[in-house]
Amino acid sequence: MKRFLCVIVVFAATWMNAAVPVSATTGDGTSTAFVSSLGKAVLNILENPALSPEERIVQYSTHFKKAFDWDRIGAFAIGKYQHGVPRDKFIEYRDLFAQHMTRLYATKFADYSGEQFLVKGEQRSERNGSEVTAEIRDNNDRETARLAFKVVRDGGRQRIYDVSINGVSLLVAKRSEVKSIISTGGIDGLIALLKKANTR
Repeated sequence: MKRFLCVIVVFAATWMNAAVPVSATTGDGTSTAFVSSLGKAVLNILENPALSPEERIVQYSTHFKKAFDWDRIGAFAIGKYQHGVPRDKFIEYRDLFAQHMTRLYATKFADYSGEQFLVKGEQRSERNGSEVTAEIRDNNDRETARLAFKVVRDGGRQRIYDVSINGVSLLVAKRSEVKSIISTGGIDGLIALLKKANTR
């Protein structure tokens, strides 16, 4: 279980810790279905013995790239340093950042050890979004982690932009790391490091 929890912690480090108040109103279930569908897709990849590690990475990446709001996440990660960055440079950085993180997710997911991922409920939130709660339970049906996925709806499309584990999001630490790199090397230095990381 500890290895799987590490996966979720890594995920949290990449999602935006936006302060979106959650109302007491139950959602319409569409975000629950969205998160459940993503979880099922990931489990299907994990449980397919015919897939090589590289094939798993490719399939994970396909799902993760579609499921997360990389524009929002990328902008939050570099913070104030986004100002003055040409759009083409931001897009290059954003895509490299997404590629780097989705490969990291895929590698960490290889440590999955049989826990259950159970979606528990959904509440509407402000800014046209919702929060979906879930649990990780071990083989003895004991809760080992509580998760909350924040989902935004934009033009009819749903994407995840934040996740909390036991009430804590770790994106602030990730943001500090990215800002440290860009403050000394600029956007070009950050892009160069991401390119290097993505070829390993």
